[in-house]
Amino acid sequence: MYEIYEKYLDTKTRQGFALQRKAVERLRFYLEGKIAITYVDDKDEEYMNISKGDSDGIANVIRDIEGVELAIFLREEKGTTKASVRSKNSIEYISSREFSNIYGGGGHKGSGGFRIDGTPEENFKEIVEKAVEFVTKASENK
Repeated sequence: MYEIYEKYLDTKTRQGFALQRKAVERLRFYLEGKIAITYVDDKDEEYMNISKGDSDGIANVIRDIEGVELAIFLREEKGTTKASVRSKNSIEYISSREFSNIYGGGGHKGSGGFRIDGTPEENFKEIVEKAVEFVTKASENK
């Protein structure tokens, strides 16, 4: 049983690790570290020969950084931005689903997502602004 877990759930491909490293290089923090956001684009994935699933878990890695309340991982998919949003269940006033709903997405408290037109680079500034507004309001209303 452990071998199955290790092979499919506990092992990252070299390409997946390289993609995670690129995401960490681009990682930015806002609101004194409460928000963490990063992205990868089609050029990164093409250069690294990424397979489906190689980006899995990047949003969780970002969420697990001390002090982060809202983690956002943006990934380009055919000219659109696919966002994976994570929050800590222990922080009652922040919900990944509620943030994702701003963009017509969904999910649940700890994990959400959405897709919007345009590349991550094109959408980055607006998503940061919305995240700052969202976390600020949530913090004030806790």
